[in-house]
Amino acid sequence: MTCSGTSNTLPSTKHRLSTFGTALLKANRSNVTFEEIRQAIFQSDLEDFNSYVRAMLALLSLDQRDISLSKVDDTTLLVIRDAWNFFPHRPLGNRCPAEIMVEHLPRPNTDRNRQHQK
Repeated sequence: MTCSGTSNTLPSTKHRLSTFGTALLKANRSNVTFEEIRQAIFQSDLEDFNSYVRAMLALLSLDQRDISLSKVDDTTLLVIRDAWNFFPHRPLGNRCPAEIMVEHLPRPNTDRNRQHQK
């Protein structure tokens, strides 16, 4: 499975995020494109999620000086979180965190699972 589209779930999630993200950018009258957000995610430093959130709020034209979770709507928070998890990151070898997580989940009907069932 890769974030580039070999799983049914990841491409549909990425499409949904792109649609919501584009609508969110338009609603906030941002001059930023969703592709620019994807590139910001791709280039981001995995060690500093807070910097990513601040950058996303800036890209979405939200005032970072007076931000609290109560002032950011749920859709914005979901797009920021899900974009991070479902779009590729350069430091992850062009993979997304969701893809890496799925790789660590037990697979049904594998030899390892059969051994554990015995």
